[in-house]
Amino acid sequence: ATPAYAVGSASASGLVFDNDYEAEGQLDLTVTKTINGVTATADREGLFSFTLENATGMPVHKETKQNGTDGKAVFTPVEYTEADIGKTYVYTVTESGAPASGYTADPSVYTVTAEITDNFDGTLNVKKTVTKGGVTVGDPVFNNLYTADGDLLLTVTKTVNGASVTGARSG
Repeated sequence: ATPAYAVGSASASGLVFDNDYEAEGQLDLTVTKTINGVTATADREGLFSFTLENATGMPVHKETKQNGTDGKAVFTPVEYTEADIGKTYVYTVTESGAPASGYTADPSVYTVTAEITDNFDGTLNVKKTVTKGGVTVGDPVFNNLYTADGDLLLTVTKTVNGASVTGARSG
């Protein structure tokens, strides 16, 4: 027997329920800047630039950020939807050259992998893995070296009891 359902004043046999499902998630990434191993201070705000861009896959993403007063650069979150479930995206993070005289740029390249899975509750799990040279690390830390050099010319005048010393005397 085929079930029959009353719909208003008409009847229908078999019903189809069409449900829409949406899910969202994001990749959050922060870079830390150090100088000679010490976190960059407020007087270095905006001096260093970092680029996040996708190495493989979509969505295409490229963004450059500068460090803040706390020495950190925070990238805009990369957004994912249910269309990304089961996909893996790979990004690179690099520093954009030495900002000023005396600084040596950090040539490190960090690889960030984002694996997208469904939590089945409207949210996505974005598993972030950061590597440097094939070794898993935490969020990227770029260390610049800073050295200052210059010349100093001193002129010395010798006085004895308030008078200039003339001639070649020693002692």
